[in-house]
Amino acid sequence: MIEFVVREGPMFEAMIMNREINNPMFRFLFENQSPAHVYYRWRLYSILQGETPTRWRTDEFRMFKNGSWWRPPPINPYLQGMPEELAPQVEHHIPKKGQLSEK
Repeated sequence: MIEFVVREGPMFEAMIMNREINNPMFRFLFENQSPAHVYYRWRLYSILQGETPTRWRTDEFRMFKNGSWWRPPPINPYLQGMPEELAPQVEHHIPKKGQLSEK
């Protein structure tokens, strides 16, 4: 969808929204607070700013003057590590023979 909107413009997006208003596959276009919509708007803005599908700025930014702050996702979330609040609590113990140490 993003590729078509970038190429064809906002009138294409409006046409799709009008035509697919009852299609669950396009619900993200109408649910402004949904994660899918937020991702769609950020990715569309990102590409229109010249960023690529694999490289983008990661600093917080505003799309509009005095608008909300946007925080892009990390470029490679697999290299960021697990957020501390989601990491399981590990008890420190001396490994037994045949077990790996925490290191």
